[in-house]
Amino acid sequence: MLFIRNNIWLAFYVFLLAGFASFIFILTKTHESIRQDVQLEQENLTRITSNSVEASLRQYETLLDILGQELLHEAKFLDRDKAIQEIDKLLNASHTTHNLFLIDLDGNIVATNSLSQDKRESSLNLLQNPKAKESFSLTLDSNAAVIGRTYFSYWESALIIPIRKTIRNRDGQPLFVVSLTINIEKGLPFFSKNVEHSADYSVFIYRERDRYFQVAPKRLINDPAVYEHQFSEERIQESIDYVEKAYNTSFEVIKDKQIITTHVTGKFNDDSQSMMSNFYIKEFQLWVGIERDTQVIRKKFFQVAANLSLVFFFAYAVIFWLFRVISNNEKKKEELLTYRATHDFLTNLPNRYFLDNYFSKLEEQDSYHLLFVDMDNFKSANDNFGHDYGDQVLIEITRRLKLSIQKSECLIARYSGDEFVVAAFNLSSFEAERLAQTILEEISKPYLMSGNRLSISASIGISHCPTDASSFEEVKRLSDFALYEAKQNKNCYAIFHEELKKRYLDDQSLENKLRDAIKNDEISVVFQPQISSAGVLSGFESLVRWYSEELGSIPPNRFIPIAEYSGLMPELGRHIIRKSLDEASKVAPDSFSLSINVSIKQFFSDGFVEYFLQQANQSKIAKSRLKIEITESLFIQDLDYVLGMINQFKAEGISVSLDDFGTGYSSLSLLKDLPIDELKIDKSFVDDIVEDKDARLLLQGIINIAHKMGITIIAEGVETQEQKQILDGLGCEVFQGYYFYKPMPINDVIKEFN
Repeated sequence: MLFIRNNIWLAFYVFLLAGFASFIFILTKTHESIRQDVQLEQENLTRITSNSVEASLRQYETLLDILGQELLHEAKFLDRDKAIQEIDKLLNASHTTHNLFLIDLDGNIVATNSLSQDKRESSLNLLQNPKAKESFSLTLDSNAAVIGRTYFSYWESALIIPIRKTIRNRDGQPLFVVSLTINIEKGLPFFSKNVEHSADYSVFIYRERDRYFQVAPKRLINDPAVYEHQFSEERIQESIDYVEKAYNTSFEVIKDKQIITTHVTGKFNDDSQSMMSNFYIKEFQLWVGIERDTQVIRKKFFQVAANLSLVFFFAYAVIFWLFRVISNNEKKKEELLTYRATHDFLTNLPNRYFLDNYFSKLEEQDSYHLLFVDMDNFKSANDNFGHDYGDQVLIEITRRLKLSIQKSECLIARYSGDEFVVAAFNLSSFEAERLAQTILEEISKPYLMSGNRLSISASIGISHCPTDASSFEEVKRLSDFALYEAKQNKNCYAIFHEELKKRYLDDQSLENKLRDAIKNDEISVVFQPQISSAGVLSGFESLVRWYSEELGSIPPNRFIPIAEYSGLMPELGRHIIRKSLDEASKVAPDSFSLSINVSIKQFFSDGFVEYFLQQANQSKIAKSRLKIEITESLFIQDLDYVLGMINQFKAEGISVSLDDFGTGYSSLSLLKDLPIDELKIDKSFVDDIVEDKDARLLLQGIINIAHKMGITIIAEGVETQEQKQILDGLGCEVFQGYYFYKPMPINDVIKEFN
C-alpha cells in the first residue's frame, strides 16, 4: 500500500514535472506568438496608415493641379483678384484644406483666400525663409508636389503642413507655384483617430530628405520644438545598418520595394524601448512609422501566463482545453487578417490580390469568361457630390452587379477605383454577352441617394479562357484590350478578338512612325482647287498627306486621330501650316484664297494663334487671302474663348470658314453669333440633293439664311454636273470636288494655273 502510494506520488510528480515542462514550453510559445501578433498587427496598421497618408497627399496634389489649371485658364494667375476668386471657390469645396496660395517664382505670395485671418502670410517670401527655402527651391525643380516642413502657427495654435507644386506650360517652363496648407488635426484626421482609439500606438511621419519630423509621435505631436529637431546622420545610419543586417538586404532595396521593416529601438527623446515599424512612400520621400511600447508585449504575456498558471494549478485538462482555445483564437485572427488583405474594405468584394491567388490555383484548361467592367463617368459623382457620395454609389454598383449575376456562377471583385472584374464560369459566349448587357442595363439606371440623382454608365471588355489565353494575367490583359475598344463608344461591351490587339499595337507603331515622319519631313500637303459659279479659280484648300517608304500612303483619317490622341497634333499642325504657306507662295496669281484646316486639339494648343500669325507674316501670301477652316464641334468647348481667338484672326484680316456644317452640334440659330466669312456645305448634303427633295429644301434654307448674314457658301464633294447645276440654282457661290479637280501637289498646281 505504501509502495502504491509512493508510486502514485511518483506518477504525480512525473506528471507534475511533465506538466511543468509543458507549461514552460507553452509559456515560451505564447510569448513568441504574442510578439508575432503584435508585430503583424502593427505592420498591417502601418500599411493601412501609409496608404491613407499617400492617398491624402495625392488628393491634395490633385487639388493643386486643379487650382493650377484654373489659374492657367485665361491667365488668371496674372490677375490677383481673379486668382483670389478661384482660391476661394476651391477652398470652399475642400473642407480639409487649411489655406491655398498663389506664389510667384521669386517666392513671393501673390494671393491667398479673401477671408484669411493671418494677413502676415501675404508679406512672406519663401526663398528668404530658412525653413521654406530648401523645399521651395526643390519645388521649382520638380514636376511633382513637394511637401514643406511642418511649422506651428501661433496665430491659430495649430501645426501646419505646406504642400507646393510648380505649374508649367506645355514646354515645361515654370509659370508659378500653387501651395496649400493643411492643419494636421483636420487635414490628416486619421492621426487624431489613432490618438483617440489607441492608447499604446503612436504614428509619426519622418522626412528622409532633411531628417525632420513631418508629424511627430502622439506624445510629442503638439510640441512645436520637436519639429525644429533634426536627427543626426549618425543615428540614422545606425538604424540603417541595423535594418540592413536584420532583413539581409540593402536599404535602397527596402525603399524601392516598399518593404515594411520592424525593429526594437529607443523612443525619440526617451530611454524606454519600443517596437517600431516603418514604410517608405517613394513619391513623397516620407517614412511613415508606428511605434509601440514593448511593455505591451510583456503585459499581454503576463496576463496570459497568469491565466495559464491558475488553470495549471487547478487542472491539467483545463490547461489543454485553454491551449486549444488560444490556438483557435489565433486561427480566427489570422483568417480575419487574411480576409482584410484579400477583400475591399468599402464593398467587401474580393480584391485584385484575391483574384491573383484564386486564379493561380485553377487549371489552365478551366473555362471562364472574364468581364472587365469600368464606369464611364464615375468621376462626376465625386466631383459633384463628394467622395462620401461616390462611396455610396460604389456600394450600390456592387449591389447591382450581384443582382445581375444571381442566376449565374460568377465571381465579382473590385479591381481598383471604379473598375470591377466579373469571372463567369460555365457560360456560353451568348450567355456571357447577355450577362454583360444585363450589367450595363442595371448600372445605367439612375442613382437616387441622399437627395441627389446621378446617371452613369459602364463599358465592358470580355475575353475567354482558354480560347483567348490560358493564364489569368493574359486573359485580363486581353479583356483590357476589349475594354479599350468599348470605351470608344461607352455604355457598351466589346469582345476580344485578335484584330483589337492588332489595332492597338498598330496604333502604337503608327504613332512612333508619325513622330519620325514629322521630324523627317515625310508629311506633305496637296491643294484642291475651289471654283466659283462663273467657272473661275476662287482658291485652294490645303490638305495633308503622308507617304511612308515603309508603309506607303497613309490616309489622313488614319493618322490624324492618332496625332490628336497622342498629343502630336500641335506639332503636326505647325508643320502643315508652315508647309502650306511655303508651297502656296510659289503660285503667282494673287486673286485666290488659301484655306488651311485646323483641328480642335491644334486650335486649343498653347501659342497656336501666335504661331499662325508669325508664319503668315513671314509668308509672301497676303493675310487677306488666308482662311482658317474650323469645324462646328469646336464651339461646344468654351464658346467665349473660341470667339476671342477667332476675333484675333479677323483683326489681322484672316477669314474664317466653318467646315462640315450640319454634321455635328451647331444649329442655324448659332450662325448669328459666329463671326465667320464662309460656310462649307458638307458632302453628305451634296450627295443627297439630286434624289432627296427634303435635302434640297433644307439646303436652300441654310443658303438663304447665310446670304442674309453676308456669309459665302461653298459646297464640297461636288462630283457630278447635275449636283453642280442644282447647287448653282440654290445660290451656292463656290464649288469644290472631283467634278472640277482632285487634290494636286504644288507642281501640278503651278502647271495648271500659272
